[in-house]
Amino acid sequence: MKRLTLPICSWCGSQYKRRRARTKAPLCPHCRTQLSNTPTEILVDIIAQLAAYNHVALRLLAEGYEVIEHARPGRPQRNKSGGRPHNTDGVERSVA
Repeated sequence: MKRLTLPICSWCGSQYKRRRARTKAPLCPHCRTQLSNTPTEILVDIIAQLAAYNHVALRLLAEGYEVIEHARPGRPQRNKSGGRPHNTDGVERSVA
């Protein structure tokens, strides 16, 4: 028998019984009522703050990846265009 799982409200984290179509936002009835009564300016501020946090998090993840790649021993460094690493020892090498 297939066991149905209750959805989790993306705002408060509680489980709730779905009464509407699955295309609606995953909010419990209490949070949906509370957010629909909130002034638009406050909701815009919340969205702007979330976007700023998301931007900072993505930048930190990208910088962290670059630091890890730079610190790996034995891995050749690639240039920004993704090409071959530069010859750093000054000795000319043959391609053949």
